[in-house]
Amino acid sequence: MVGGPLGPPEQQSSRGGTGVGAGSVTEHLLARLGHAAQYVGFEVNRELHRYLKEDRYPHLEIHHASADTLAKTLYGRRVGAAVSTLPWSLIARDTRHDILGQVQKILEPGGTFSVFLRMHCPWTPPMRELWDQLT
Repeated sequence: MVGGPLGPPEQQSSRGGTGVGAGSVTEHLLARLGHAAQYVGFEVNRELHRYLKEDRYPHLEIHHASADTLAKTLYGRRVGAAVSTLPWSLIARDTRHDILGQVQKILEPGGTFSVFLRMHCPWTPPMRELWDQLT
């Protein structure tokens, strides 16, 4: 879930994930992090959030919140990397713009932002717009 090398655990800052879903990508991230306390996740779906907090990852900080509220939810905290598994091709342009602004607010200087996509998505008009916004 994290772009770039993580380095030794003692040098790692927090990592954030948007669209945690059922946690399959989170599982890989946790294997690379030194401590679970370095992870913060966001899931907007109430049922998935309940599953994550009660069954799968009760020890993790996972917020029931939308990605367009990252900075508000984190109360000024910053992360070294943000990872998104959001369905970007289905998100309205203005909302995509808001989410990208939130990611910029929470990233530490030099932090990374990684996006996971389904293979059919990169050629859709919304994804081409997203790439333009990222560059």
